[in-house]
Amino acid sequence: MKAVIMAGGEGARLRPLTCDLPKPMVPIMDKPMMEYIVELLAEHGFSDLAVTLQYLPEKIQNHFGNGEKFASNFSYFLEEEPLGTAGSVKNAASFLDETFLVISGDCLTDINLSEAIKFHRKNNSLVTIVLTPQDNPLEYGIVMTNDEGKITRFLEKPRWGEVFSDTVNTGIYILEPEIFEYIPTGKKFDFSKDLFPLLMDKGLSLYGCVLSGYWCDIGSLDQYRYSHYDILDKKISINLPAKEEEPGIWIADEVCIDPEARLIPPFYIGKGTYVGAKAFIGEYATLGSYNHISEKVSLKRGVTWSRVTLEKNVIVRGSVLAGGVRLEAAASVYEGVVVGERSIVESKATLKPGVRIWPYKRVESGALVNSNLIWGNQFRRSLFGADGVRGELNGDLTLENALKMGSAFAFMLGGSVPVVIGGDSWEPSQLLKKAITVGLLAGGAEVLDIGETIVPAVRMGIEGLGAEGGIYVHSCSSNYGYSAIRFFDKEGLNLLHGKERSLEQIYLRDDFPRAIKDKLGSLKVIQDYNKNYNESLLKDLSLQSIKEANLSILMAFPPPHLQNLLLPLLQDLNCNLIVFYPPGRAKLACWKEDDFAVYKNEISRSIVRGEIDLGFWINPSGERMVLFDEEGTEISGEVYQALLSLLILQSGKNSTLVQPITASWIHEELARKNKGSVLRSKTFPRHIQEKIRDLNISAKSLKGGTYVPAEFLQLNAVSSLMKLIDSLALGGKSLSTLLKEIPGINLRQKEIPCPWGQKGRVMRRLIQDGPGEAEKVEMIDGLKFYYPDGWALVLPDPEKPSYRIYGEGFTEEIAESLTDLFAEKVKSLQDESVNEKEKETIK
Repeated sequence: MKAVIMAGGEGARLRPLTCDLPKPMVPIMDKPMMEYIVELLAEHGFSDLAVTLQYLPEKIQNHFGNGEKFASNFSYFLEEEPLGTAGSVKNAASFLDETFLVISGDCLTDINLSEAIKFHRKNNSLVTIVLTPQDNPLEYGIVMTNDEGKITRFLEKPRWGEVFSDTVNTGIYILEPEIFEYIPTGKKFDFSKDLFPLLMDKGLSLYGCVLSGYWCDIGSLDQYRYSHYDILDKKISINLPAKEEEPGIWIADEVCIDPEARLIPPFYIGKGTYVGAKAFIGEYATLGSYNHISEKVSLKRGVTWSRVTLEKNVIVRGSVLAGGVRLEAAASVYEGVVVGERSIVESKATLKPGVRIWPYKRVESGALVNSNLIWGNQFRRSLFGADGVRGELNGDLTLENALKMGSAFAFMLGGSVPVVIGGDSWEPSQLLKKAITVGLLAGGAEVLDIGETIVPAVRMGIEGLGAEGGIYVHSCSSNYGYSAIRFFDKEGLNLLHGKERSLEQIYLRDDFPRAIKDKLGSLKVIQDYNKNYNESLLKDLSLQSIKEANLSILMAFPPPHLQNLLLPLLQDLNCNLIVFYPPGRAKLACWKEDDFAVYKNEISRSIVRGEIDLGFWINPSGERMVLFDEEGTEISGEVYQALLSLLILQSGKNSTLVQPITASWIHEELARKNKGSVLRSKTFPRHIQEKIRDLNISAKSLKGGTYVPAEFLQLNAVSSLMKLIDSLALGGKSLSTLLKEIPGINLRQKEIPCPWGQKGRVMRRLIQDGPGEAEKVEMIDGLKFYYPDGWALVLPDPEKPSYRIYGEGFTEEIAESLTDLFAEKVKSLQDESVNEKEKETIK
């Protein structure tokens, strides 16, 4: 038998779920809702199916194909313009040469279609409408029939005063081909509004077949969510893609549930999903396939699509999360919230009941959202963070976005200009780099690819190869699974903030010209550029002394590109190199920074056991380093920065240090002892880089302000490692002995949440009413208060709704008390701001 599935619906009332998906393809329990209709039709003998399409037709065609895998034969009929329900069916008239059934592809039902066919044939009807009772019929068309089943009256979406029956039109019709005589060609024409009243006016008999069973047209987001609850309550009989292991418990294949997780039925868990320790999956939860539910997540009555990630301590209550959505640590979403595909809700953000987030949006950390975030809005406050563009591949950082960034950067630089590009060895980095390269070429740039390398090599290559700018792509060790795209100017420095804004505006407008076919860019692969970089590192070193020292060095967790760069360099210097990988772990290009917490003690023991002089870890971009001395003691953070200052001062090449305003005053103490000085900068990376550049220009150590690795230790971990090896070899000292030249550091840091809207008000009040009697207050970057025995800095975080509080004193107790004092002050000023706002509202 033949049937028509009407699948042209746009599903406007289901947005944001249908922004990029036709309504029949919206999933229910891991399957498009139309798939359940196809299965129902097959169950009742309908194998030849006509599918009417209009909105995003390719999505349906790509999924169902010719229907073979669904034991059916599919024929598709596309509407160029909306034709209405009856008009769309007439568009398939060439296929419909016998009695046929019409059903919507976006409803959920298990009504007995065979009974409807029997009723139709028994009454020799031209039209049979399948009716079903509904408790609340206001949203549907009411149909009244006599005792014989003949239809006597139609009431389309009546008011309560017009509700004379509870039997509603399901949109399921059994029709004879003769009805096409009454449907105009190429004109919008509906069954309920136009055809059926016309047939009744002509005195033709229409019948209504009242059938029990489950039926829901899923006309709203609430109905969509409730339909999942109905399935879990077994109100409908359908074929789910998971086995019912126990009453009310559906678990698909390859699911992994931690023994410490707590689950309360009824619930559904799709294929390949992971549920972490102490996670709570409450009643009426539906988890799509390949979800990752981290530890201590709490989810009740929620619906997730495929590949949703819920990080630690997330709370979900009665919400719908579309495919690829990520809720970061401690985010909360409540009743009726709907989050569109691939959106990201950052840590500690809260979505209040009923909020809808359109696809590809980013809700910032700590935000309290009580209104919809619509498709047309920008998906984040700024494309650039503190240090480049960061995101998750195919999450908020897609290959399409990367390509567009490349073209935008080429346009900003002037089109046909040289641009250096490099990246680390992580596969997502290489994939993003290829997409950016295509974008640069499309923008007309001459791309100079220096391969798998580190940021300092890209910085040097920009000047050395005469480029106008550069790009580097790498993994983020501090945010596992994320990628970073970094942009540099012709000096090898991070882009100026104004240039970042310009690039962002070009990218977001997307109306910039691309190169025409005869002016496309060119690609040149620079072979073995890392050798050139290594040669520059060796220029000012005491090579013979290093070789004679024969140092033993442990390299921890090196990604392949870094190992390939450092291994020949250190071997040429006659160093005994030991590469440390955790037992049983593969050599990966992307390591979690948390690995140090797990394996730090093992690294220390390996150093002591092996009588190793020095251990180190360098991050994938080659800019940050953690050291270990010969006693296995970790050297990181402020102590590491102080060690760099000591190396710079003792080298005799520069007596002035550059340190951000957040750094310890130990740098001043080291400078005083070594007849130097300290120049303070803002915390933003570009500002620090400019200060170092200007310092080196004034010292005439650089030509034209270009980047030379040896002069930028704070930005170059590999160069810092070489300087340290040189110092150890020349001085004959161990690293632990060298560290004894650094005084004790008593610096503390805290982060205090503060809503974006209160940040300015809190700073204003802090200037007016800072705690205690400060000797001096600086406003270089944030507010820095100086006291006789210490200082405190209150710094608004540029990327998060929070403040960073720094405190340093002559003793640990003073540092702790200063940090606590200002943390409490910032909290109290927020409370006062809230009270002020409430008073203004009352007035």
